Amino acid sequence: MNSNFSYENIVKELNLTFHDLNNVIKNEVENYNDITTRKREISFIENLLCKFYYSVPKTTKTEITSSFNFENNTSLSRQAFDYRENTVPFRFYVNLYNKVQKLYKTLMKIEDKKPIILAVDGTFNNINSLNKKDNLETCLNMGYYDVTNDIPLEITIEGSNKKNNELSILQKYLKNNQFPNNSILVLDRAYCSYDFINYLLKTNLKFVIRFRNNCKNFDKIKEIENIRILKYFDEFNNTLPYEKYKKYIDKVEKKNKGKYKISNMKEKNQDKKKKNKKDKNKKENVITDNKEINNTDNKETNKNEIPFKNAEIKIKYEYTLLTNLNKDSYNDEKIKEIYKKRWNIEIFFKLLKYNFKFEHLVEHNKKMDYDKYKKLCLVNLIIIYLAKIIEKTHYFNNNNIKRDYTEYKKGKLIKYVYRPNRTNIIKGIFKIISDILNGKLKKDVLTSLCSNYVVYNRVELGLHKERKSKTPFLKWYVKGHSNRSLLCKFIEAFITKNTDKLNKNHKVLYNTCTITLK
Repeated sequence: MNSNFSYENIVKELNLTFHDLNNVIKNEVENYNDITTRKREISFIENLLCKFYYSVPKTTKTEITSSFNFENNTSLSRQAFDYRENTVPFRFYVNLYNKVQKLYKTLMKIEDKKPIILAVDGTFNNINSLNKKDNLETCLNMGYYDVTNDIPLEITIEGSNKKNNELSILQKYLKNNQFPNNSILVLDRAYCSYDFINYLLKTNLKFVIRFRNNCKNFDKIKEIENIRILKYFDEFNNTLPYEKYKKYIDKVEKKNKGKYKISNMKEKNQDKKKKNKKDKNKKENVITDNKEINNTDNKETNKNEIPFKNAEIKIKYEYTLLTNLNKDSYNDEKIKEIYKKRWNIEIFFKLLKYNFKFEHLVEHNKKMDYDKYKKLCLVNLIIIYLAKIIEKTHYFNNNNIKRDYTEYKKGKLIKYVYRPNRTNIIKGIFKIISDILNGKLKKDVLTSLCSNYVVYNRVELGLHKERKSKTPFLKWYVKGHSNRSLLCKFIEAFITKNTDKLNKNHKVLYNTCTITLK
């Protein structure tokens, strides 16, 4: 057990971190703006609390103002909160975030000089920094994640003008920030660049980067003798029932029919009616014998016959990794495992987008800058660190957490692991955020929160789930690259023996897969 995470110590450390926060904010405001603040109906700490509540998705400032007025018997306007907030400098949020991050590192005994695996990636959201009505800008955000200690380091808002500048932004970040020696940079295909590899070699930075499979000009790398190029395949088994495939086919046919003009559709319907009448008359006049009846029955059964119940598709995905790590210390399998850890930053982005007002940010400000967005991002990170402190407190004080296990099922060994439901813990943080910010957290409140909001879910490892957008017309939905639709395209190509509907990348993937109809 880590003694740092006893309930008594956590209460003490959190109360010390947020002690007298109202005066801390007041001093920051006076020093930054060179003014003397007046006592108002809303204190700085109450305003900060409203800022934290505002980070919750779909929560409006009007709703928060109404709630505050109801609980405190006041009649403040929404603008009063905005005015108070505008006086608080951005550096206060930076300092508060650094204090909470430092607290977590101290509790977990994380040493700053130890090398880390650093995952970097970009993600996009919608903002309105230009204050134009009904206008949304696609904004690039850069995330920096310490995979070794499973903590976010920073998230920066780069704006809508730098959407395609991830490489140059990362290069600038590496120049301005120092990391422990022998730290490893893990990046996906967005950072596939020969010039960038040369820069990393020149600055003696360790890396594992996924390159595109069609990259061949490795002679552009100046110190190619110090580079290892690894290629490997991951095989995923997918099962698709006929009902899902039929839905896809019906949807495609319906879509194709919709392309014709209404007038053409009317003509076709009239032709069909005439044809049906003729067929009816023929059936009445024709004298049939047993042989002809059997033939027609066979035709009908063929039409209704289901070509398969389930389709099994084995797909091989090819990976090309470039690294300058020493083979003696890092064999090929270890390089593969390091790259797989990059997925932690994607989980971090998912946590941000599902639990905070991050994916769709609309803030109005006359300066047309990103300060309000940056403040909200820091609030999000502070809550994530507080949630991690609660998670670890429960872990080190609870002996009843179920352990990971393996089970022989469906002809193979399946590993099950128990993971904390971090979304639920974040929701719990908002229950005690007032006590935390006021430095008045009590042991019994913390104990109750840990026992009720820290929940572990059983997760089966190795599952390959389809990737799809929950919101229509976003990312995967638009491109038509959801896993299920791709599988349906492969089955259609397999049955019809025609790959014309597949693009060039899908054709390459189709040639590596094995399809069995059962």
